[in-house]
Amino acid sequence: MHVTRHKTRHETSNRCAMLEETVTNMVDWLRLRGATVHPALDLQGRRPDGVRGVVATQHISKGELLCKLPRSAVVTTCESRMCGWLPEAARSLPPVLRVALFLLRECAQGGDSEWAPYLQSLPTDFETLEFWEQDELEQLRGTCLYTEIARLTDAQGQLVGPARVMWDKSIAPIVLGAPELWPQANRSAFLRACAAVRTRGFFDSADGGSGPYLLPAIDLLNHARAHTATSLVIERGEGCGSGSGGELTFSMVAERDICAGEEVTHTYDDLDNTQLLLTYGFVASADEAPLAATARISIDVLVDACEAVRDADACRLPWDLGCLWATKRAVCERLLSIYDNEVAVSVKEPLPDVMLTIMQLMLMPADDFIELVASDEQHAAATSVSGDSVSESARMADFLDNGAESASGAISGRPPLLDASTLEDEPQFAALVADALLRALDEAMMRYPAATSASTEPRSAKRLRVATLLRAGELEALQASRRQALRLLCASHASHAVSDEEDEEDKESSNEEEPGCAGTKGADTCACAVNGCATERQREHVKTADPLSQRKHSEILRGSQGPV
Repeated sequence: MHVTRHKTRHETSNRCAMLEETVTNMVDWLRLRGATVHPALDLQGRRPDGVRGVVATQHISKGELLCKLPRSAVVTTCESRMCGWLPEAARSLPPVLRVALFLLRECAQGGDSEWAPYLQSLPTDFETLEFWEQDELEQLRGTCLYTEIARLTDAQGQLVGPARVMWDKSIAPIVLGAPELWPQANRSAFLRACAAVRTRGFFDSADGGSGPYLLPAIDLLNHARAHTATSLVIERGEGCGSGSGGELTFSMVAERDICAGEEVTHTYDDLDNTQLLLTYGFVASADEAPLAATARISIDVLVDACEAVRDADACRLPWDLGCLWATKRAVCERLLSIYDNEVAVSVKEPLPDVMLTIMQLMLMPADDFIELVASDEQHAAATSVSGDSVSESARMADFLDNGAESASGAISGRPPLLDASTLEDEPQFAALVADALLRALDEAMMRYPAATSASTEPRSAKRLRVATLLRAGELEALQASRRQALRLLCASHASHAVSDEEDEEDKESSNEEEPGCAGTKGADTCACAVNGCATERQREHVKTADPLSQRKHSEILRGSQGPV
């Protein structure tokens, strides 16, 4: 249950004054440690929408140094002097956890810590998922993010984050066993320390991803992918690696002219909203040029869709869809193993080649499948005996005898990726693939729950908006994929429809076009079907164009709407 208390204007004014004093003290402390902060930077500025940000108080020219931090002003565990105090059991922990334990110890010292001016500038409240309530996390159900966090639950089945799991399994015995280092430490304090490191930490990709580094002042810049004006350079002295204690300097420079009153932002990383929320606890607004949302579809959903097509259309095809089914799945699993057995779709890439490849591998004739995935040696042995050709059944038997079903030997490698061009001259096969794609996409879209009513509590309302944004982004990606699958289905029907349509038009003396559509050719019929404007004659035409599956006809008539 959330309990809130509205702040009075006096309370808000006092808080702003305290924050300004805290930032001023931190800047003075940084300068004493040899750091440089541009005097025209207001580190506690406000954007027009009221959000805190770093704002230029006067014009800053391209190339000017905005901030420069020596090693003495940077929090890191990448040197022995800052982690030698750790108990032996903690020294092998991942760097993020070691930095969190360092913050936990320094915060316990309060004003006596040499890092106190910086620690006081850190937030005390975070929006990372560890701090969401269970009902708020449920609003993410169906999204890629929910799939990620659902893997971690406590004994009561409650969703917990990785930091909570680490506390229960590893950190609590270490921290509670050393009260002289961490007096009055608890799980909540540890989770806040982890959140501070996760949301504020920088990593050096040029040094193999060393870090995290906590960079005072620099970590106050907000994230954006558009209109950024900064670059961050890490300078290392000779022999200064990730584990040494040599010279290390972080410099931020203006990459373009910055106008007075303009917010100074920095690109944290090229992350979509799902990754931003998981890592930093926020999502990007539209003017921050967020990456296109991606939705993920598991191999189980893809194969199940192919299986449904197999069961529906098997008796109408000249090849056996069920032949080598387990082998095909094994090859597809091998292909998707580098993608965590999932396919990602987006508005920019609605039908990725890997997704088309999975569907084609599962539905193609066994003979074509063998040709595609068998190794050169086994294929040669399966296709010729003393220079003579053998039957398809003999080739399959030889293929299976050589271990195809065990996902080894004949499928030791990965098949080549297949795009939509391989379906252009195969309308019957293209219709099968399109049908399977539509089934898979429909199933994927069903996993998103209906939107719930807005909360009256401000923080919950904000989190509900974030969850709604994530769901909407993923559904938009799936709908884009569905439209492309419908176009593929229409293209397969068009090749059958053109001749029938021409015959029909020859019998019509008036040769008039149907109202509401651009024409009555097969391709135009499909275009209208995708856009949901098929007329009665076109509906009848679509129904009789291809007898493969009645479901295909209903899909065309439904257009691109799909379940939401």
